[in-house]
Parts: sequence; structure tokens; C-alpha cells
Amino acid sequence: MKKTILTAMAMALAMAGNIRAQVPEFVKCEDYYDINQRTEFQIPDIGGFVTLTSDLHIHTVFSDGAVWPSTRVQEAWNDGLDVIAITDHIEYRPYRNYLNADLNESYRIAAAAAGSDGVLVIHGTEITRSKPFGHMNALFIEDAEKLAVESEMDALEAALAQDAVIQWNHPGWPDDLCTMYPLHEKLIAEGKIHLVEVMNYDECYPIAYDWIGKYGIGAAANSDIHEPIAMYCKDSHKRPVTLIFAKERSLESVKEALLARRTLAWFNGNLAGDASLLRSFVEACLEIKRSGETVTITNKSEIPFRVSATPEGEAMNMPAFSTIRMNAASLTFHNCHCGSTEPLTIPAE
Repeated sequence: MKKTILTAMAMALAMAGNIRAQVPEFVKCEDYYDINQRTEFQIPDIGGFVTLTSDLHIHTVFSDGAVWPSTRVQEAWNDGLDVIAITDHIEYRPYRNYLNADLNESYRIAAAAAGSDGVLVIHGTEITRSKPFGHMNALFIEDAEKLAVESEMDALEAALAQDAVIQWNHPGWPDDLCTMYPLHEKLIAEGKIHLVEVMNYDECYPIAYDWIGKYGIGAAANSDIHEPIAMYCKDSHKRPVTLIFAKERSLESVKEALLARRTLAWFNGNLAGDASLLRSFVEACLEIKRSGETVTITNKSEIPFRVSATPEGEAMNMPAFSTIRMNAASLTFHNCHCGSTEPLTIPAE
């Protein structure tokens, strides 16, 4: 009997050993994180240009952001962006005592990280002063250290000496007054301001829509992100985006497009920019067919539209990848802004 019990125990131990041998001691959950998943924008190219998605106003820990530069590249890749600009403040760097680096280091780190991701990284910085000058991003610079001077005008000239593209940031911040000062009119007339943010973070500046046509400057929409992007925007395709219409996918072509003002601002369901460019883009997003008085409109893009048969008419919602019908001789797009009170209108043909 004792022998039988010992035999049974031995068999049980052997079986337990075999079961244990079949259980892995380490399992890596490859698909747990979304780090290798990119959400592409479904928007069209237009007129021989490739449409690039960009965020031209981004901060890192090298100024007052909360994120390492290489993480900004990873966020951009995940969110489907083609281009970003690292634009850390010159004047405001609360962590400088912890980071032994010059003003160009955040760009260097981001550019190195972008080598394999394919995100185009622009070398930029932000000149941060009070109104009327305000905040200006200097894009495509060579050395941000040369902009660290007392006078804001000297800083701007130092950027222009490096053939920089200048973007006037959030003109309605911090006082909720979107003012075109004589200083800005002078700088625009001299070709020293190329873009203006008509949308920034969670703000829009409708008055600034008028400046695009009046002054011939480009429209921009950027996140001005300081925190991790997931804390700011859960849906990656709802962050502000500057659409850039470039000859090809390269930094050289991006710069040429910005200087040529081939940009549109896109945020919170709204598009804004030059009327001709806006029309070309919207028409590329749509397929319009007429049968008698009835017009069938198919949205081939992920951009939702609000459209009516007249400027004063009640707008119908046209979600992404949807089709609507209406009787119309022309179409007014109430979320597409050629000016503060001028929605885009096109023939319904």
C-alpha cells in the first residue's frame, strides 16, 4: 500500500513538472502599446501639389514643455503628421538649470529621432515678447543662439538673416484681443511676417481670417503643445493642423510652400485660408453630380462639411465619407472661411 502511495505521488510530481515546463516564464505583449500604429489623414492632394499635414508650434522640456524632443517625433508619427517644427522659447526656459544644453539641442534630438520615422523636422524657435510685438516663431533657422538678444526687433532680424520663415503666433493671446498693430502691418509690408496662426491650441481668431486675403499672408493652425499630446487631444485627428501644399515631400519644398503662402488652417471642424486655395482643396475633397435641379455631393475626405444651397440657407451636415442631396445652383460651405464673415461658395456643377 505504501509503495502504491509513493508511486502515485511520484507520478503526480512528474505531471506537475511537465505542466510547469509547458508554461512560459516570460510573455511580451507586442500589441499592447500603439507606438507602432500611425493614423493616416484621408485628405486629397491638389493641383500638382502634395498635401502635407503639419504642426508648426511645438514645445519640449528644453523650454517650458513636459516632453522630451524625441517623444514629440513619435507623437507626430502616431498622429499621422508629416511635418513638425520644434519651437522652444528663447526667453522662457524654466528647466535650464537641469539641462546643460544650448538653444539648438531640442531640434538636434528631434531631428536625430526622425531619421527612421520619416517625419520632417523643422529647426525653429519662439521669440517670446509682450504685445504689440507678441510671440513669433522663426522657422528654418540655423542657430537659435543668435536670436538670444535683448531687442525683439534685433532677434527678428537675426532670424531673417538666417533666411527664416516667420510665423506670428496666437494674435488673440493673452488678452483675448486679436489686434493688427501698425508694427505688424509694417513687418508684413516688408515681407518679414509670412504666416499667422488663425487657430492655436483651443482658440480660433475669426478676425484674423480677414488678414489672409487683405495682407497676403499664410494661414496656420498649430497645437502650441506643452503637455503630452494624449493629455491634450484624445483623438489624434482633432488637433490643429496646418495643411501645406508642397511640390514634394521634403523640407526644401515645405519652406518654399510656406514662403509662397500655400497653406490652410484646419481645426475644430473649420478650414480657413486663401479663397482660391481653399476652393481648390474643397473641390478635391468632393465629388459633385447634378441631375436636373438635384445635386448629389459625396465627401471623399475625412473633413466634415456644413453646406447649404445659399449663404443664408440652413446648413446640412456632411460627415466624412458621406453623401448628401439638395436642390442648389451653388454650394456654401459654412465651416470653410475665406474671411471672418465670408464662407466659401462654389458653383454646384
